[in-house]
Amino acid sequence: MTQRALACVDVHYDKELYDRAEEQSGGNVEPEVRQAWLRPLASVVKLDYGPGFAMDLRRGLWFPTGPITVTFNDGTAVIIPSKDGFSASQTEDRVRLDEFLQTLRDGTGF
Repeated sequence: MTQRALACVDVHYDKELYDRAEEQSGGNVEPEVRQAWLRPLASVVKLDYGPGFAMDLRRGLWFPTGPITVTFNDGTAVIIPSKDGFSASQTEDRVRLDEFLQTLRDGTGF
C-alpha cells in the first residue's frame, strides 16, 4: 500500500516449501499468478471490521482481530489480511495494522 493505492499480488508455486534459496540453486518452478491488481484508495467506499479485542475499555481502545473487508466503488471486496485475521497478542501485528489502517483512512477520507 502507498498513500494513494492498494495493491495485491497472489502468486502460487506448485511445490511445497519453494523459496528463494531453491530458486537460486536452479530448482525452477513456474509461478501461477492467481491475481494481481492495483486500485486507488479513493475508490474505497466501505470498510467492515470483524471481531475485536478490547485493549483498554476505559479509553475505548480496541484492536480488530478478525479480518477487514475493503469494498471498492465497483462492488469488488477484498479481505485483509486473510480469513484468519490478526493477532492481538503480537505487537508486530498491532503496529502493522495501525499503520495500514491509518494509511487507508488518510487515503480514503474515512
